[in-house]
Amino acid sequence: MLTTLKLLSYLICLLIFHTTYTHAQEHSYLDKKFTTQELLEDFTVFRQSLEESHPGLYWSSTKAEMDSCFGQHLATIDHPMTEREFFPTLSELTAQVNCLHTTIAPSETMGEVYFTDSLRYFPLDLKILNGKGYIYRNVSEVESIPLGVEVVSINETPMDSIIARLLTHTSSDGHQKGWASYFLQSVFYVRYKYLIDDSDQFRLVVKEPNGSLADYQLAGLSYPQRDSIRGERYGTTNNERPWIQWSIDKEASTATLKIPRFANWEIDGKKYKFKKVLARSMDEILEAEVDNLILDVGDRGGGNEDYGLSLLSYFLSEPFAGYKAIEFKNKKLNSRKYSEVSWLRYKLFRMMTRFEVTDSTYLLKRAAGYKRVLGTVQPASERFTGNIFLLVGRSTASATSDFAAWMHSLGLATIIGEETGGNYYGNTSNWEFNITLPNTKIRLLLPLARYLTNVKPDIPLGRGIIPDHLVSPTIEDFLQNKDPQHDYAVQLIEQTAQ
Repeated sequence: MLTTLKLLSYLICLLIFHTTYTHAQEHSYLDKKFTTQELLEDFTVFRQSLEESHPGLYWSSTKAEMDSCFGQHLATIDHPMTEREFFPTLSELTAQVNCLHTTIAPSETMGEVYFTDSLRYFPLDLKILNGKGYIYRNVSEVESIPLGVEVVSINETPMDSIIARLLTHTSSDGHQKGWASYFLQSVFYVRYKYLIDDSDQFRLVVKEPNGSLADYQLAGLSYPQRDSIRGERYGTTNNERPWIQWSIDKEASTATLKIPRFANWEIDGKKYKFKKVLARSMDEILEAEVDNLILDVGDRGGGNEDYGLSLLSYFLSEPFAGYKAIEFKNKKLNSRKYSEVSWLRYKLFRMMTRFEVTDSTYLLKRAAGYKRVLGTVQPASERFTGNIFLLVGRSTASATSDFAAWMHSLGLATIIGEETGGNYYGNTSNWEFNITLPNTKIRLLLPLARYLTNVKPDIPLGRGIIPDHLVSPTIEDFLQNKDPQHDYAVQLIEQTAQ
C-alpha cells in the first residue's frame, strides 16, 4: 500500500525546492488570477476523476452527502482566483473523501515560488493531542519558551480553532481524525502559512504549568534556519532505522517486538529484507518459550500488506483470507490522461491483471505478486501461542491497521493504545494516479483499489480499531521519551502473573 513516508513527503518535498525566481517574478505568479472558466474546468476534472476512479468515494459518506459537498464548493467558484485562493476548495473536498491515501498538493510552480528558503515559518514544532497544541521543540530565537506548554493562540486566533480548521483540509480514514492530527504535527508550520496566516511575525500566547498565560513575540524562520536550530538544540535525526526490533525478558517471560512499519529498509548502504528479519526475530522469540508477547506496530504508518500477513501467520491456527475482496471502480479510466501514467504502462497494467465483473465493481482476481493477498495465508510451521498484547495508535494506518483489524476480529490479542488511524474495514490505496489539473496544475494523488478486510462487523463504519484498554501518551511522555502503552502492557502481565 502507499507508504506513510510517501504521503508525508508529498507535501514536505515542496520545502526543499531552491528557486532562481526574482522577487518580482515570485509576486507575478502568486498574484496570477485564473479565470472562472479555468477554475471550473479544473474543478470538473477533479470531481470526475474521483467519481470515475475512486472506489471508496461513497464508503464513509453517501453519494447524496458527497454530491452536496461538491455542490456547495462549486457554488464558491464564481470569480477569478489565484491558485492559493482556489486550493482550499479542493483540499477541503479531498479531506471529505475520508481516505488518508487520497491527498492533494499545490502545483510544482507554487512549490518553486511559494515554498522557498526566503519565506519565514512558524518557529515551533508541536504535538497535537486531543485537539490542543503543545510545544514539543522550540526552534525559535527565543530560547526561554518552555517545552510542553499548551499553545492558547497564535496571532490572536485561538489554537483550537486553528487546529480544527486545518483538520478539515487534512486527509484521514473514515470519520475519526486520529491520522489527520498525527500527520498535521509534521507539517503544521507549512499548512499554517499556506492555509491560515502568511505572517512573518507571530504573537504567541501559552498556558504555563501554573495556569497563568505568557505572551511571546516570535520572528519567523526559513526552512534551513528551523532545521539548523533544531539540530543544534536537539540533535540531528537519523532517518535510517530498522523496521523490526525485538528484545526478550526471560525473567518476566515476555518478549517485545516493535515494528514501526511493514517495509524493507536500508542502513549505511546495507539492505534488510522484512521477511527475513521477521523470521529471525520470531525464531528467537519462539525459542525463548516466553508466555507473553508485546507487539507494537504502526508507529510510522503502513507499508506492505503481504508483510502484515507474514506477521499474522505466526499467530494463526488455521488458514485465513486477509481480504474479502480488492475492488476497482472501473477498468477503463479516462482520468489517466491527466496523470503521469503513460498509455503503455496503463495498457500493461490492464494486460497483467484479471478482474471479475460484478453489478457495480471490478474485483481484482489476479495481479503480479498478489497471490497470497488475494488468497489465503497459511499458519507458520511454528507459531506463538502465548498472550499477545498489541499496541496501536493514531499512526497505525493502512497495512498496519489492517493487521490490527485481523488481530481484533480473530480475538488474538489484547489491544492497548489509541484508536487506529486506519479504517477497521480496510482502506483505499495502491495503483495510484497523480492527477495534474489542466490549468492550475494542482496535483491530486488518487488511489484506485479498495481493500476490504476480512473482519467481523463489530465496530461502527468509518472508525478505526477501538482498543480494549485506552492509553494515550501525554506531552510529558513525548518529552521524556516514555512509552505509556508498553508500560501498561507490562503492568497487565505483572497482574496476571500474581
